[in-house]
Amino acid sequence: MKKMTCLLLAGLLLTGTLAGGCQRIPAARGAGLLADVEAASWPDQAPRPSSELTDAVNHFAWDLLEHSIDEGNRLISPASVWLALAMTLNGAAGSTYDELADVLYVPGLSVSDRNLEARNWQIGLRNLPEPTRLDIANSIWYHKEYQPASPFMQSTAAAFDAEIHRLNFADPAAIETINDWVSQMTEGAIDSIINEIDVQTIMYLINAVYF
Repeated sequence: MKKMTCLLLAGLLLTGTLAGGCQRIPAARGAGLLADVEAASWPDQAPRPSSELTDAVNHFAWDLLEHSIDEGNRLISPASVWLALAMTLNGAAGSTYDELADVLYVPGLSVSDRNLEARNWQIGLRNLPEPTRLDIANSIWYHKEYQPASPFMQSTAAAFDAEIHRLNFADPAAIETINDWVSQMTEGAIDSIINEIDVQTIMYLINAVYF
């Protein structure tokens, strides 16, 4: 089976989508932050996603490919991009939420319904009949000086099976830590995607699709 890898990295700044959901805190207070986040428990099978969800992903895919057509030859995974932005949507509010929901074609779905649909879709993709293989991995990496809102982390962990990691972005070792995770999730196909972390960056949302 020919193996191809597609990975999306989305970095969110303090002034961006999730700024309202993060508060600067003393480093010591962030130590127990993940205690409130329950590990996701996913079944091997789940109901098929609704036509509303599949239509949304298909419309988004056409939009993405249309806007990428002039960028030369490259592999683009609309599913990967959609999932990363859907994770981002869990932390958005106000006009930012409305605009991003429109981009993803899910303005009519509630947060809970959208997360359930996304969860079921990913479970289905992860359990395709052999010999087809499709692995999906999601993660959140946040600067230790900031505290993401617990509802955002809980919903993203539950709906996207996302790993959540607290790092000192000022430490050069943080770059290696994130790159090591990406390499592991892509079986070494991508071994480095971050060369430096901007001082304004407070969070990375990473989605990797391996097939």
